[in-house]
Amino acid sequence: MCGIAGILSLNNSQIYNVHNRSLLMMSMLNKRGPDYNGYWVDDNNLVSIINTRLSIVDVNNKFKVPLISNSKNSILTYNGEIYNYKDLYNYLTSKGIFLKHKSDTEIMLEGLERYGVEFLKQIDGFWSLGLFNKSKNKFLLSRDLMGEKSLYYLLTKDELIFCSEIDPIIAVARNNCEINYSALISSFRYRTAPVNETIIKGISKLSAGHSLLCDLNKGKIKNIATQKFEIEPWIDFFNSEPNEKKILDIYEEHLYDSVQKRIPNEVDYYATLSGGIDSNLITIFASNFSKININTVYAHSSDSPPKRGEDLDEYEASLFTSNKLNTNHKSFSIISENGFQNYQNLSKNCFDGVLCEGLPSFASIAEFIKEKKSKVLLLSDGPDEFLGGYDVDKNLYEDIFTNDKSIISKNRKENLKYFTEKPFNFRPIHGGTSPKVLSQIFNRDILDNSNSKFGTIDNLYRDIYERIDLSQKMALSYASYSLPDYFNTRTDRSTMYHSVEARLPFQTPSLVNLMIGTPGKWRYKNKISKYILRKIVERHLGKDIAFRNKYGFAFPIWKNKLYLDKLNMEENILNSELFKTSFFNESALNFFKIEAKTNNLRHVWMSYCVVQTYKNLKDINKSKLNK
Repeated sequence: MCGIAGILSLNNSQIYNVHNRSLLMMSMLNKRGPDYNGYWVDDNNLVSIINTRLSIVDVNNKFKVPLISNSKNSILTYNGEIYNYKDLYNYLTSKGIFLKHKSDTEIMLEGLERYGVEFLKQIDGFWSLGLFNKSKNKFLLSRDLMGEKSLYYLLTKDELIFCSEIDPIIAVARNNCEINYSALISSFRYRTAPVNETIIKGISKLSAGHSLLCDLNKGKIKNIATQKFEIEPWIDFFNSEPNEKKILDIYEEHLYDSVQKRIPNEVDYYATLSGGIDSNLITIFASNFSKININTVYAHSSDSPPKRGEDLDEYEASLFTSNKLNTNHKSFSIISENGFQNYQNLSKNCFDGVLCEGLPSFASIAEFIKEKKSKVLLLSDGPDEFLGGYDVDKNLYEDIFTNDKSIISKNRKENLKYFTEKPFNFRPIHGGTSPKVLSQIFNRDILDNSNSKFGTIDNLYRDIYERIDLSQKMALSYASYSLPDYFNTRTDRSTMYHSVEARLPFQTPSLVNLMIGTPGKWRYKNKISKYILRKIVERHLGKDIAFRNKYGFAFPIWKNKLYLDKLNMEENILNSELFKTSFFNESALNFFKIEAKTNNLRHVWMSYCVVQTYKNLKDINKSKLNK
């Protein structure tokens, strides 16, 4: 995994101050690639390509980045991992392509040079990348289907600037950047900016599974879909009425393959083990059913681990699994000075619009394993979205088919209000801020103009819409928008803050296709969420672990009064000029004052992040190189 960036001239004029701007972007990406870095500028100063490298594959090979192809015609800046790189190495060499290294970077470069974007369909992995074809004077930007790695860009009439992060773009943009206030509405409602957008005007996020094709001769740019989910075979499979054993066996086969491929061979790694269903499965398959002693980690985010009824608490459950599978289990507390520093520092860089209180907790885990000399963290994100792990989604699935709506509780009826079948729309788990609350924060005029794709389905899938049930539609929406633009954006920013690569075994596209294609009767068999995964856990760890309640991760640090006082969120918000602008409701500050007196500080935290990010934006604008 690495950091990528670049500046492209769109008017055939030399890039202004190209070397200094390139060096600045490269230095700001150091945490994404602390091992090696470099940049390349063409002879006419029309193209600059920047790359920093965190070496995880072929670690002893100190090749220069960005990487230049054997033909000298293509230059690649690359952030990602190819898990089937050995197969692709054999494939490319069988076609007569000479490969100097054993790195997946060279495989991506030579494969794209020979086969173009079609080569991306052969890759099991994740990426954001930029590829320059010198002879054609064309540039490709691309992001993987699950959007595990973010890629941002600023398009002006003269330049295209792209980067793995947003603040380097702001730093080298020719003009001062401004807040995108309409995008802020989405950040408060969905905890992230709208799909394709950020909270900075003009800076966009490339959609997952999409590529930008840039013709630098004509200054023209085309955005195309280069990948999509292929769930039709699994729709047919489940229509054939397979028995439970066959379904569980197929799931196990896919899970084992996905986890094993995502275990690094050359550097140390940790897997999170919370005691929940998903992290248990990662540990089961990473340890090869206890045959291999792996490193696992549990993060305490509260004074006492969560527990309900007769369940083992979260930490006890993690210890049970660790003992059963013989892992080298570590634990630490996020409620610490380091944890506080992660909250404080990450709040300043929310240009992506992710205002989630869980983000600093993931950063704390990354910081902990980095101190243990590890570079990779296996995370279990995905199954809750794909297989109905959230009660609110399970309730919607049940309530839609309830004839007597009068028996539905008030809270569940509220969720029904957000659902429409045509066009499809539902409220995803991260869409918790109600219109009533939003109207107390934002001016109504800007509220009326806000829009978002979260909870909808892309037109790419209109041909299968009538063949899938409600639970499959929700899973497809989560996969298309929520995971790439909220969950994975959060993971990428938080873990890379400490130079740690997050790997997500549950988001292998082949496994995702299977999970999306699984119908509701198997998702919620016997009215049990994630039924299939629970049955697999039962096979290996027993019923007590398999059928525990679901517990959330990462109680926010402000639940601890010491750190709440140190953050000083309320005072920072009240003293900021931001919430006094016409974009916000006059009652917004009073709303924050009232919420600050409660134990539910979610919107206070969101506002604090916006204030800190706004301060950072002003500081970056003041220090621009071109002033």
